[in-house]
Amino acid sequence: MDEPTPPTVYRMSLLEGGAIALGGLLVIVGGIIGLGDKAVRNATDPARAEAIARSIVDYQIPGQVHGLFGLNLGSVKMGVVTNAPPDASVQPRDSSGQPNTGDRTRVELLVARTPLSSRNRIRHTDGESDFSLLSLPGVSISYEIQGEFQPTSSRDQTGLLCDVTTRLNVEEGTARLADSPRPIPAIRYEASIELDAQNHSVVLMAIGQNARQTARQVFGSLRCR
Repeated sequence: MDEPTPPTVYRMSLLEGGAIALGGLLVIVGGIIGLGDKAVRNATDPARAEAIARSIVDYQIPGQVHGLFGLNLGSVKMGVVTNAPPDASVQPRDSSGQPNTGDRTRVELLVARTPLSSRNRIRHTDGESDFSLLSLPGVSISYEIQGEFQPTSSRDQTGLLCDVTTRLNVEEGTARLADSPRPIPAIRYEASIELDAQNHSVVLMAIGQNARQTARQVFGSLRCR
């Protein structure tokens, strides 16, 4: 009577093990890239970005407003909206073919609501400024207001943000748009307040011949939620 043949034992080679490990790593990396791509798509979705901004503050901006960027991480929210065309280089033109910014001042509004003591502003030596929404150990989220703004003057004054008295930083200067050969008048407002145990922050940029008046009107319309 024949004895049963013992089962064959296959030993995995180092090459096979490495291939399996590499395959698993690629799956993980692919998943991370997929999540990152989804996060970017969500952050730049116009409707979502505008909804996030509206959940932070009510505003009145002339023209057709759409979202540029939105972030919602629990207690950290940030939204950026603008009345510029989706193609920011498309501007009204006068009879000579030059961009006509007098018809409507371009406005870009960044609003943020964050935990107290989490906001910080980083100013660069070349005059540009990034708005650092969140600055904690190991975490940094920032957004740069567009327009290649070059300030020529800066002042601090007392202002009202959401009916709360605060320090308002006002910078005036010029900005260059993508299709404009000449610098255009521009103004930037920046302010923050503590309200309901949270920090409400605003960066407002207006570009156009009526930039000063438009910025004042938009800033005065802000009502925190």
